[in-house]
Amino acid sequence: MAIFTPDDEPYLGRRSVFHFDEVIQVAMDQNSKIGPWTHNRTLTPLQIAATELIPHGFSIALSIRELIRQAYLISAEILLRPLMERAVVISYLCESPSALPLWEAGWPHKSRPPLHKMLAAINGQSGTADESEMQARLLTQHFNSIVHADPLGARSQVARLGDGLGGYTASKSVNDIERCDEICWQAVSHLIILMGRAAQLFPEAVDRGSDLIGPNRNLP
Repeated sequence: MAIFTPDDEPYLGRRSVFHFDEVIQVAMDQNSKIGPWTHNRTLTPLQIAATELIPHGFSIALSIRELIRQAYLISAEILLRPLMERAVVISYLCESPSALPLWEAGWPHKSRPPLHKMLAAINGQSGTADESEMQARLLTQHFNSIVHADPLGARSQVARLGDGLGGYTASKSVNDIERCDEICWQAVSHLIILMGRAAQLFPEAVDRGSDLIGPNRNLP
């Protein structure tokens, strides 16, 4: 089985992949500034939470990128769920600081809010509160079905096979451009949330003039 390199990976040249790489570079640069800044400083409880959640999110994003390089798109899509959760939780804690002691205690006594409720509670959701919660519920149900091997999740991960038909594969998915793009764009959105929260919580460490998006490129 082929091991792809950055020079011959199957989705090389896709705009989504290129943009994902750009945002990863900015995230790694940001992390390299924040990490040393936190040493020998007294951090707030929310900053301490961020030093746990945000680097973990960056690491998961790097794992997703490597799985895309090797065309293991099913595994890459599954990892979107823990990436999204870290972006949602740190955002929820920023917006609802009263929940921080419960998070620090490991959400005791069934105090953990459902992920869709945390997602809906984050500022920036469009529409009414009910509409926001419904959108968040549908999104989390999709990823939960994939992670927990529900039939709906399995059917959503049908791969394009070499004969042009669809099926389930234990190998690489080298011809599924749409799925690759969707995974990359979702990963980018969660990365940008993590980076935004990092800039909010560690403004002294971060160059706030950084370009999170990068210049436009004429890519497919």
